Amino acid sequence: LFVSPTGACKAPMTAAMVQQRFGETVEADSCGLRPAAGLDPTMIRVMEQSGTDMGYRKPLSLDRRTDGNVPDRVIMIGDARDQEPIPGARTEQWPMSNVPEADENAMKALHRTLEETIDRRIMSMIT
Repeated sequence: LFVSPTGACKAPMTAAMVQQRFGETVEADSCGLRPAAGLDPTMIRVMEQSGTDMGYRKPLSLDRRTDGNVPDRVIMIGDARDQEPIPGARTEQWPMSNVPEADENAMKALHRTLEETIDRRIMSMIT
């Protein structure tokens, strides 16, 4: 479970990328500590350019996403890194810089950074 402050950008982007790359062996989802009303439009465009449809995803709260179940692993991403959303859950922190709103180049750079991070960290988890 990828968790970010609003669940509008980094967490759903990461979950979608993990699901796309490792969907046969990893189930990935996302939520926000204080969910936004919708996904970041710049992130949606960048993901569409890379062939990933984000249309069915939306920011949900931790409670609504987990429905009382404890995920195998919680990854706090970005500004959410100092909080522990589920006591007792195996938690990791992936620090990521904030992306300025509507900055497509910065969003593409975040996408590349996430690709590298996912390939390195998720591979080490499943091997």
